[in-house]
Order: sequence, then structure tokens, then C-alpha cells
Amino acid sequence: MTVGDEGSQAVAIAKDLLHLCATKVLLGQDEQIGDELSELLGLSPMAEQIVTDWAAAARGRALWLVGGHVAKVQTVRTSLDVALTDTNDALETPA
Repeated sequence: MTVGDEGSQAVAIAKDLLHLCATKVLLGQDEQIGDELSELLGLSPMAEQIVTDWAAAARGRALWLVGGHVAKVQTVRTSLDVALTDTNDALETPA
């Protein structure tokens, strides 16, 4: 996890926080992070593949872990939603 130096207190706290959350939304991640999440959260190979392949392939896709339930979720935003929540505008607009 990239919250601090390996073995640091920050990493330990972040890992502990993961286990305190009843709801987890896992957006697309690369293979290395997917492996780490799988180990930390006990993801099945299929769940890990959803995070590293399907969710990483497009915006708005995630694996949701809610209590003991697992769901593959595709968020669909209306044009109003996009206007209100698009935080990438500054990154995409030339200076």
C-alpha cells in the first residue's frame, strides 16, 4: 500500500482501517495492488480479476464489498451528474 514507507505505522493504520469498514468500494487497480488487496481482504481470484481487469478498463466501475455481499457495480452518471462532479476538468484543460 502506498500510504507510507513499508513497515511504517501509517501502513499498519491503513491496513487496520480496511478491516474496520463494513463497506469497501474497490476501483480499478494494477496487478500488484490487486494482489495486495486480495491478500488483505481475502478476495477470491474472480473478485481480484474484476478489480484488476474489468474495473480498471473504464470509469465508474468498481467491486463493492458490503458486509458479506460482493457486487460488480457500473456507475452511470447523467449529464447533470457529470457537470456537478467532474473533477478531471483541470487536468484535461490546457493551461
